[in-house]
Amino acid sequence: MQDEAPGGDLTLPLIPLKNVVVFPRTIVNLTVGRSRSVQALNMAMSGDRHMVVVAQKTDSNDEPQPDDLYGVGTLVELRQVRRQPDTSLQVEVEAIGRVRILDILPTEACLTARVEEIDEIPGSGHEAESLKPQQQDPAGRPGARTRGPQQRLYVGLACCPPYFRCARAPAGSGDGRPLRPHKPHGGCSH
Repeated sequence: MQDEAPGGDLTLPLIPLKNVVVFPRTIVNLTVGRSRSVQALNMAMSGDRHMVVVAQKTDSNDEPQPDDLYGVGTLVELRQVRRQPDTSLQVEVEAIGRVRILDILPTEACLTARVEEIDEIPGSGHEAESLKPQQQDPAGRPGARTRGPQQRLYVGLACCPPYFRCARAPAGSGDGRPLRPHKPHGGCSH
């Protein structure tokens, strides 16, 4: 990472975001057009491609000050930068994790932030359990087995990859009966 300070703090370029929140473990496309944000992007590109993005509290200010930004942002890694015809940049970033903003250092060129990474604490209780996959078949894909009619889980064809459910596949009955086959089409190989 860029400019590691004593105590594990990092000093990285910062881009304020209007009407956008970037969550960890996501890939997001951002449009960057403000001159200070473009400078922050250039600083990150010349370094290790890491930077901080943080949401603005209101979208009315085009030149946000430190008080206009939230105290928690997201550490991102730049994956791809494309120039647009209107002089803005289309940026693809991969969000790595949350960071606490300790200090924002306004410089003439761009905003930089001194941040510390926030450790994720695994949740427990009903909220954490609701985020886990409901049930899985022996192959690890979402399954059609349920405990009762109130908890029926309707899924696509069992042979569809879990991330790309076939929209044309007939839904399962939810009671473990085999699913009917369907004709192959452009979005599906079976």
